[in-house]
Amino acid sequence: MSCGVIACDLGASSGRVFFSTLKNEEIEFVEVHRFINEPYERNGKLYWDVYKIIDEIENGIKKIINDGNTILSIGFDSWGVDYGWLDTNGKLIEDPSCYRDSGEKWKKVEKKLSKFEIFNESGINFYNFNSLYRINSDDLSDRKELLFMPNLIGYLLTSKKSIEYSIATTSGLINQTKKEYSEKIIDKIGLKKEELPKLVSAGTTLGVITDKKMKEYGCEDKFDVININCHDTASAIYSIGELEEDTGFIILGTWSIIGVVREKPILGLKSFELGITNEGISEEKSRVQHLIPGMWILQRLKKDFEKMGKPYTYEMINKLAKESKETQIVDLEKECLVYPENMIETLKELVLKKDYSDGDLLRIAYNSIVNKIKVGINNIEIIGNKKLKKVVTLGGGIQDKYLVERLSKELGVKIEKGYIEASVIGNAKCQYLSKGIITEEKWRKLNINFK
Repeated sequence: MSCGVIACDLGASSGRVFFSTLKNEEIEFVEVHRFINEPYERNGKLYWDVYKIIDEIENGIKKIINDGNTILSIGFDSWGVDYGWLDTNGKLIEDPSCYRDSGEKWKKVEKKLSKFEIFNESGINFYNFNSLYRINSDDLSDRKELLFMPNLIGYLLTSKKSIEYSIATTSGLINQTKKEYSEKIIDKIGLKKEELPKLVSAGTTLGVITDKKMKEYGCEDKFDVININCHDTASAIYSIGELEEDTGFIILGTWSIIGVVREKPILGLKSFELGITNEGISEEKSRVQHLIPGMWILQRLKKDFEKMGKPYTYEMINKLAKESKETQIVDLEKECLVYPENMIETLKELVLKKDYSDGDLLRIAYNSIVNKIKVGINNIEIIGNKKLKKVVTLGGGIQDKYLVERLSKELGVKIEKGYIEASVIGNAKCQYLSKGIITEEKWRKLNINFK
């Protein structure tokens, strides 16, 4: 029997429930439950089945309790921007809509506020799926309060409402300079102040699990829901600890996020034109970031090679790419590469000739990823007026030895490896620190193990 915290990491394709225990100089993570998380379609629109998500999370909670463990607290991190509406009775009006279903709702807002005005007010660059565009189109007569996904799940387990800062900043509703809701944006999109619950910091306690939930779980002791850094990227960066002014981060995933942490967002026309976006993290600081296509092209090439009867492992992909002498680069942001039917054929159409080997195509993909990351770092240095000396890499992509080798050689900065499961670690860390179980100094000395 162990005593620990639960870290729930919710992605837009899967969800995971981890139980973390702290013993002496070691922190251990066990993946208790994993489930598929995909939106469903109804009347031509995409929604998240929030009650199914909660059922899956509770399957993990029950497993932990049935194994005789004691739960101290639980925290939820997820992707950003998606939200649900509660009615006047505190009931969820309908499942949250999915960001992939945003369409051109942004055009209605642009008549009131330009993309640059929104950026300079909120720090958030233009993405058609930003919450503010969708909220502006919501026509729900009985709506009373809005909650973002992690906060909504916390509410349905505790009956307590608040909105954590990092997840709120993804919406475009926050003025990150003032570190509060933006009256200017809220007014323009027809949102009322009373429709937004209290804005709170990461590390605050939302509330305890309700008596009804305790009975369902067969749990004798109540446990807290902690408002960790509820946005998964913020949680990932929190796993590293405080970053120096000359230290950046790169999250290597399907998309790659390059950035630095600053006291305030970096605004202005130059930042806007470079595609910089600002999002929150604990202590109401800002993650100044550049979002670029990441491992997506490699993931799709691998899948398409498998369909051709070539089941390359990533070790084989590394070897084939390394052996090639190709120097060509393609722009990963080309629309044809976003979701092609066949990445191999699409890539061949972009290159200068048609007789490339598999290794050549893979090498071009790596060249293009590394080039995009170099551009991203350069943009961060330009708008921050600060040369980076070190970059911490996080996420599943740090397992790609050839990519990390290329980055170490070509970026001109020291590369330090962070955690693969950075969001999960940051989630649990915030809980341990907020409950006073451990200090930041002691955290840095711990050995972290996954089982």
